[in-house]
Amino acid sequence: MQIKLTPAEIQVGAFVGLQRHKYAIEQKIEYPDGYEFPWQRHIEGALAEMAFAKIMTLHWDAKPDQFTKNDVSGWEVRCTEYKTGHLLLKDTDLDYSPYVLLVGKNGDYVVRGWIFGFQGKLDKYWGTLGTQNRPCYRVPQDRLRPVQRHDDFLNSSYKESA
Repeated sequence: MQIKLTPAEIQVGAFVGLQRHKYAIEQKIEYPDGYEFPWQRHIEGALAEMAFAKIMTLHWDAKPDQFTKNDVSGWEVRCTEYKTGHLLLKDTDLDYSPYVLLVGKNGDYVVRGWIFGFQGKLDKYWGTLGTQNRPCYRVPQDRLRPVQRHDDFLNSSYKESA
């Protein structure tokens, strides 16, 4: 499933990403080693969330003061610009939330698949992220379930506590 945002949508998503970065600065949120250009990650994250919501016909809250947990109607959205990139999970990620991987950048993405947090937090996926020396679970794309429609998935009213 491929999705390309319009220039107007990119403008809105970029604004939300910048607002998230401003919030992170105000809250003195520090990033672990390996996060080069965190403002850019906030923008790409917001764009990927918007793209996923659009392709799944789900509401996107565009929360400028929150960028963790419950990105789009119960889904956690992760993105990478690398075509063979992995879905990354941290120990603190929710076990029973679905994590979806989008590949692309600048408003042009392909949805690669999804997995529950506990299914991706396996020892065999544990490692560090490239040269960034950031420990995480790295789930390969071929281990993700295909995304077809949001109503094929669990009841979206289910929420796991953070």
